[in-house]
Amino acid sequence: SFWPVKYIYSKLFNALGQAHPELQLSMLLSEDCKGVDAGARFFQPLYLGTTYPLKGTPFQSYFGAKSLNFSYFLGLESFIRENSPDVIISIPYYSPFSYQAYRSAFKNNADFILMPEEKGPPSSPPLRLIAGAFDSIFGEKMLSRCKQVLPWTVEAVNYFSQKLYLYGESLKEKVRLFPAGIDLNQFHPLPGRKFRLSGKLKILVVANFWPFKDHATLVEAVRILKSRNYPCEVSLLGNGPLKEIVFSKIKDFGLENYFRDLGRVPYSRMRDLYIEHDLLVLPSKKESIGMCVPEAMACGTPVIVSTGVTRTYIKEGENALVFQAQDPQDLAEKIMLIDDHRMLENFGEKGTEHIRLNFDLKKLAEEFYNYLIN
Repeated sequence: SFWPVKYIYSKLFNALGQAHPELQLSMLLSEDCKGVDAGARFFQPLYLGTTYPLKGTPFQSYFGAKSLNFSYFLGLESFIRENSPDVIISIPYYSPFSYQAYRSAFKNNADFILMPEEKGPPSSPPLRLIAGAFDSIFGEKMLSRCKQVLPWTVEAVNYFSQKLYLYGESLKEKVRLFPAGIDLNQFHPLPGRKFRLSGKLKILVVANFWPFKDHATLVEAVRILKSRNYPCEVSLLGNGPLKEIVFSKIKDFGLENYFRDLGRVPYSRMRDLYIEHDLLVLPSKKESIGMCVPEAMACGTPVIVSTGVTRTYIKEGENALVFQAQDPQDLAEKIMLIDDHRMLENFGEKGTEHIRLNFDLKKLAEEFYNYLIN
């Protein structure tokens, strides 16, 4: 799976291993993902060698690195054969690695846990056909025999509950939400915090510049705010292939004074950034999870997200606002709506409490421990 997912579960494994040193925890990673093991203090990261059979071809970026990574297949088989794990966990569902992990668990009499990230089948017709074939050949066998299905978003819970229902009513009980947790020692609010100290609303956007992050809608929304003489400053954190295009558009619209480029920021600085800003906005067309949302909420920073972002961490109208994805007018109106000292403070406090009660990493690590031993 992609590296942010690995980083999230690395943090879970660290918390789990710290609380329960009797567990021997290992995480298999491809060598091109070095540096995403969250410190790996209480588990062993194993970097498997990777080969790219289609290197130099147009298919390298997807097929070469994922579907046809033969050395990864061999490395996984080898590790399982040598270490005889009691439990094997796989994160993606629509993946040959997932079936390989399931098959290895079945052959070695190990428990198999699936922690899928998918909210539904792929959107493109060719990939949807491949996913349908995967379901037909492997789906029922994998899902009916796995010990637990622990999706990490409410949307994924609904998707896999429906899928399991088709295979048998009793199987639906296997599905439980298991969200990514927040380290409350790292992300916590500032006592006595005040908003709009600069006289204008300071907005933070944590998103690399990829098409699905939809910076275009954000820029259009700020253009609308400017036309209404609304005072705000937007800090953009991230890099990516569309960054130059986005800032060119900002210049064309005469919005240079409204935007600030933060580039890359060390993860250790994220709490300070959340607290320095009055609001976090995530404008993505679609988003698997968007960890900046619960992190900001844990720090007492209100959030506005699009309808493409998971609802796992938010309660619309209570601790967050939601705008229609790709609708800059709606985003601009939501920003102006939340711009009230009392509303900002209220959303910030409720967001912090919601994360503390439901998404504490230490509590989730204990819950996961119970899944492993029961």
